[in-house]
Amino acid sequence: MKRKILYVFLALVIVGVATGLYMWNKPIKHPEDARKIIKIAASDLYKAYSADEGKANTLYLAKNNDKALNVSGEVVEVDKNQDGGVLLLLDTGDPIAKVICSMRDKTATAQKGQKVKVIGFCTGDDITGVRLTDCIIE
Repeated sequence: MKRKILYVFLALVIVGVATGLYMWNKPIKHPEDARKIIKIAASDLYKAYSADEGKANTLYLAKNNDKALNVSGEVVEVDKNQDGGVLLLLDTGDPIAKVICSMRDKTATAQKGQKVKVIGFCTGDDITGVRLTDCIIE
């Protein structure tokens, strides 16, 4: 009986380690490779999150990187994050909140006032606006 318990325990440990290694080494998908790309204006994305964050998360949040957003809008600011990466802030019509796009390429360029289309993964809403990660300019 003790031997069976030991074999079951070892089998569970091996399955757990194998699953952990698979998840750790799983290739990262890029937004342009997502199964579903949703086109939306920056102002409409912000309005959706302002109206009902739970519903917007269901529609736009990137769970398992299965969907990406193609967000169009006007650049109101170009900034850097703490890692030196480029942040594009898109106008939402609200003077405080923006759509904040963390660009994948640290050399990405855009000018204030420029109309852009950015593809990225939505990570949700916070005090400063809606956030997108791993973004590229279309």
